[in-house]
Amino acid sequence: MAEKIYLDASEALILTEGMKLTIQSEIQALTEIFQKGKENADKLWQDTLKNAAIIGKHLSTNEILSALEKGNVTEANIRTKPKEDYEKALANLKKMEKNYDALIKQTSAAIKSQIENDKELAAEIGGA
Repeated sequence: MAEKIYLDASEALILTEGMKLTIQSEIQALTEIFQKGKENADKLWQDTLKNAAIIGKHLSTNEILSALEKGNVTEANIRTKPKEDYEKALANLKKMEKNYDALIKQTSAAIKSQIENDKELAAEIGGA
């Protein structure tokens, strides 16, 4: 029975560590994608302002921004909100990684405890 518990815990540990490695790889790839997305959002907003200034060259900055806003083209929609969404998604991934770390620690502790119990039991049986 103890052997089965040990094997089950070891298998769970291996699977959890594998999942953590997969998550770490995904986090790294997504971090790069999110960083590029944030840069693109900044560039898109700057390009939008430049193009609007060219098209509305006789308008003031406030008039340009007002016209853009009427079309729902705002800094919040183009730049701020997407960047916040990237940050939230990244935070969720990092939280998931921490959960895997905790599960790995918990599983490792359970395995160590099982080994200690087995050693104690073997010593008691051997000494009896």
